Amino acid sequence: MNRLTYKKIADSIIEIDLLNGYTVIAIHTWNKNTHDYTVQLRLKENTIDRWDIIETAQHLKINSNYKFINSAILKQVSNLLYDGFFDYYIERYKYEMKCFEMGDEINGNASYA
Repeated sequence: MNRLTYKKIADSIIEIDLLNGYTVIAIHTWNKNTHDYTVQLRLKENTIDRWDIIETAQHLKINSNYKFINSAILKQVSNLLYDGFFDYYIERYKYEMKCFEMGDEINGNASYA
């Protein structure tokens, strides 16, 4: 099995390819009161430019220092993937895309641009 890796997008944003056609973006912020990071995850299907919020992972707490925060997030996302956490969100994403496609067919492939 291939290992997940991350790509740094900005100082507090990394992108993780789940190696299944989906990508997670992780946005982290430092909480100076609790001395930990709050991480928000978003998911997208790799062929569509639309990020979907993962509601149950909007405020993940990760206790790490700045030097290792990206690796700590990668480990957390890897554990979540292994545990099947993203399955619900991937299925929801697929369902939403099917609904959009059906709507386009009903409306005669109308363009919304």
